Amino acid sequence: MSDPVWVFTFFGMTVAMQLIYVYGSYLVLWLNDFKDRGILDSENEVREIFSLFSLLDAPGVLMGGLAMAFLADKVPTAKLVIPAVIVRACGFFAFQLVTDPRDKLAYLCNICISFTSIFFIISLETLFMKRLPR
Repeated sequence: MSDPVWVFTFFGMTVAMQLIYVYGSYLVLWLNDFKDRGILDSENEVREIFSLFSLLDAPGVLMGGLAMAFLADKVPTAKLVIPAVIVRACGFFAFQLVTDPRDKLAYLCNICISFTSIFFIISLETLFMKRLPR
């Protein structure tokens, strides 16, 4: 327990897991903002787009999990965390470029964030498990 990396990964995992729930909430708020500005016509359209985002998240999460499972034993886990954070940050940054949530860029950003989020979480969990005191 005196290893500082263990403490970092523990808190990092906690924050990473919470970000998934926060992201879903902010996504709904983001879509509702488009409704309030008149870009989306109704609450039903917001629900449809959110449902489609959620549906498209499944392959991203599956691919992220499979990629991480493949790389977990071949590449040092600490080297996987940084690229996942950078790509995830780029996905979040690209959301500001979206002018209509029905555009392909919005779906691409969402899939990118989902893929890298699961990749990041599994990376941290792997790092955490490898550093557990025995």
